[in-house]
Amino acid sequence: MKLCKILSSELPEIDNLVKECVNSGQWMLFKSRSFSRSSQVSVFYLKAGEDILELDERGRVVSELRSPRVDIELDEIVYFSDLPQPDSLSNLALSYT
Repeated sequence: MKLCKILSSELPEIDNLVKECVNSGQWMLFKSRSFSRSSQVSVFYLKAGEDILELDERGRVVSELRSPRVDIELDEIVYFSDLPQPDSLSNLALSYT
């Protein structure tokens, strides 16, 4: 699994609030070659709570999967490089005085 950063304009069908949820870690946007439930080839998947949405190359919803009970192999986790992203706790420098 690898981390991938893309511009938010590459997925114009996804609302900016959703993109902010992805960058903040509340929801997960990912790619998986081994997981596809629809007849179309999905490019991205968005995990929001218990649901997973299959998305096309523009971020348009192809289908919705409710509480899938399968293991999903994550090939890439996607973030948006041009939107704010919080610092990881592991990256914070703590100073004691």
